[in-house]
Amino acid sequence: MEIRKLTPPYYSQWDDFVAGSSDANMAYLSGMSEVYARVYGFESLYLMAIDAEGKIVSGLAAIKIRKRRIRSLPFVCSEGFIFNENKNISRAQILEAFCDYFLHNNIDSVHITASRRLPFNEFSLASGQQLSFPVGLLDLSCYPTEQLLWKKLGSSARKGVKQAKRNGLVCKNECTADSMERIFYPFYLKAMRKFGTPPHCRKFFLELWEHTSRHLMLFVVEFKGRNIACLLGSALGDNIELHYTCSNPEFLHLRPNDLAHWSFISWAIANNYTRINFGPMKYRGQEQFKKKWCVASEQRFSCELHPSKDAGFQINIYKALSADSLSVKFSSTVLRNIPEVLFRLSGPCLRKCLMR
Repeated sequence: MEIRKLTPPYYSQWDDFVAGSSDANMAYLSGMSEVYARVYGFESLYLMAIDAEGKIVSGLAAIKIRKRRIRSLPFVCSEGFIFNENKNISRAQILEAFCDYFLHNNIDSVHITASRRLPFNEFSLASGQQLSFPVGLLDLSCYPTEQLLWKKLGSSARKGVKQAKRNGLVCKNECTADSMERIFYPFYLKAMRKFGTPPHCRKFFLELWEHTSRHLMLFVVEFKGRNIACLLGSALGDNIELHYTCSNPEFLHLRPNDLAHWSFISWAIANNYTRINFGPMKYRGQEQFKKKWCVASEQRFSCELHPSKDAGFQINIYKALSADSLSVKFSSTVLRNIPEVLFRLSGPCLRKCLMR
């Protein structure tokens, strides 16, 4: 087995591998390296593990932080290492090959987000806070029809969808470059402002559209001809990932977010997708909203891997930054109250510095 950098001749094979991996999402596609480079100036490092038959069996999509440090892609709920199941090669063997590659190329630190599917038991754990944060996953293979899932939904979800339809709300899937700029981005800015979260610049989403448009979905909710909410997600292989929910606060009582989510879920079932990743559930309100859609919680870990010659990876698992921490509350308050122009200009700078 050999570890190689991703190069243009392998782009097609890599994207097919990514689409077939249950661990991957849209961020691993080869075109995303252009998005990170053009918008934030990040130098990407996409690595492939290739078996004796020339097939890609694993990969890592990362950016270079310093000369000897890399980290998995920021701004997305990525898994770090991704795999395709191979009976002849274990994940531990693959990670051992990556460890050798890092040692040979003088990479001292690899920061990733990982689930328990990464074989931690195969490695020694260095000191660190072994704490995690939950991600909400909906297994659609258990619900081959939307009627079966509807019966299992929480009463709040069913009530919200019914209320939205009674109020005359309509949801459409209309993801175009124009809708991303004209509909999604203004809603997105207001939502980031409301929560005191640094926003991406407009260019980030336009570049995202240019390089990954066939994977993007934008469900827009209308009321009497007026756009009042939208939900941006992506489809890759058998998986769906939900990225941003944005809405006009004046119309929240009409339950547009419930209709947007149910419309996306119904579309996913009708098109034979098997899993929906609802993203992190880092505070109570976020967790309550997502769990009413029958999602299960999977723990993710923020890890720093240090390759060593004799013991494989030494792993530090760090405490996830809490939405209730004083530093987060303070920064959110500042972002909610600074002038609009400063909010829009500072957002991308903060995103680049924090890499989150």
